[in-house]
Amino acid sequence: MTERYDLTKKCNKCGNIVTISLTKIQAAFDTYDTNKFCEENCDNCGVNHWKEISITTPKFDIELLDIWGNTLDFQFWEQDEDLMFSSFGEIDIILSAVNKDEYLPEKMGILINTLFVILYDAKQNNFVDLEHKVFKYLQENHHMINKYQNHVDDYLKEKVLPIINY
Repeated sequence: MTERYDLTKKCNKCGNIVTISLTKIQAAFDTYDTNKFCEENCDNCGVNHWKEISITTPKFDIELLDIWGNTLDFQFWEQDEDLMFSSFGEIDIILSAVNKDEYLPEKMGILINTLFVILYDAKQNNFVDLEHKVFKYLQENHHMINKYQNHVDDYLKEKVLPIINY
């Protein structure tokens, strides 16, 4: 069964619902021109005043991460991608991607940032298993920190590097 990703809008005047299907890539990276979709008049009453707009987005997975990691212009979010990645609970996918070290340097920097955020948050919130997993990875892979430290936020370096005895 193929997943369906829809962009939907509801007319404020008549309640007409308009839905178009998007590809997984369009839904994940917002590559469809949503503004153009929203500028179109309602087929039913002719007004251009939409009450609700929603999009079905795909579940975060390694396929999407690989595409994101190798495409500079693709973003899951406009800002704070490291914070969003850290909230997914998909540490194994992130560690696997960092281990491969096959993404653009800017994207690898975001993933290293993500690991720093996860470690800092885990330490603050006593998530021992998660803290240990990320701590161990970062301690054993100083070369990755060295390689991408120019892409890591300074405030994260200040907080995390002492934790891992860097």
